[in-house]
Amino acid sequence: MQRTRSIAAREQAKQLWLDAWADPVAGVKAFGNCIHTCNLYGDGDWRLVIADADKKIKVWKGTQKASEHALLDAPVAITSFIADASQPRLPTLAVAAGANIYMFKSLRPYYKFTLPAADAALAEDAIWKQVDAGSIAVTAGAQQLSQLQDKGMQLAARSLQLLSLADSEQAQHNFAAESKGTAASNLSSITCMDVIKQALDEPDAVSQLVVGTEDCRILILGSGGTALDKSIMLPAPPAFLATAGELDVGYRVTVAARDGRLYNIKNGNLSNSVIQLEAQPVGVVSELPCACATSFTACYKSHQLTQLLHCGVSFWPMTTDYLLKSVS
Repeated sequence: MQRTRSIAAREQAKQLWLDAWADPVAGVKAFGNCIHTCNLYGDGDWRLVIADADKKIKVWKGTQKASEHALLDAPVAITSFIADASQPRLPTLAVAAGANIYMFKSLRPYYKFTLPAADAALAEDAIWKQVDAGSIAVTAGAQQLSQLQDKGMQLAARSLQLLSLADSEQAQHNFAAESKGTAASNLSSITCMDVIKQALDEPDAVSQLVVGTEDCRILILGSGGTALDKSIMLPAPPAFLATAGELDVGYRVTVAARDGRLYNIKNGNLSNSVIQLEAQPVGVVSELPCACATSFTACYKSHQLTQLLHCGVSFWPMTTDYLLKSVS
């Protein structure tokens, strides 16, 4: 009886929605972060742009696939922004993959931004200085690095490479000698990306990229997307983010992190108040709802965000008959 009711509820839910257009053989493999609509050529014709998991940018004009363009790495996010105030204001298409953001204008490669390498922690850097100076043995340094990793510290690539050679002391000695003097730094990867307006809330206003990284940072790039403007540390790696406001006036960045919490950044400062979600988030949009991996969706009203962060309560909860995978 319960199964019959469940099937009847699903059939009723299907009748509530109408598909304006569907293509069952499109062969698209992408989540919400990799699906975007954009006025690519500035002609007022908005196109559907998808960064597919098979390392391709696929563009639809209307209901027809217009073109495909190869990528160098599997994408994790796609968006577009206006880099400057020159006319005509063509949007720059930005595709995040690995540690790089590939930028295109009129679907032609334009610029590649690479995340700046993060400096190693002081304790890790001190160990490497002793190893390079010969003050301690390589094996002893590897043991100390392993202890730092056990405490939850994210080690640099050089340290991880040394620890991966734990089965052979000779290999560790060779690696330490070959990499002597190399700075211990960690090149992170991008987890999410969005856009925030610079001064005006207009469709063609100059905007800037906001990027979340694997090493728990939120980065705001300059208007051209070629340099780092601001960096904010988070307690956990960001999974999704949404922006509101303007950089020169006042702005917020809402971040859903992998620890199942919702963080709020106001004008570059991380708020001390945190919202604990009931399940792992699957998406955040600019109106500030946060969808969770269960069938429960907690929606947060933007004009009541400050009160919500202090009270930790949700408004307008909605339950669906299906598990949510994405929201945009």
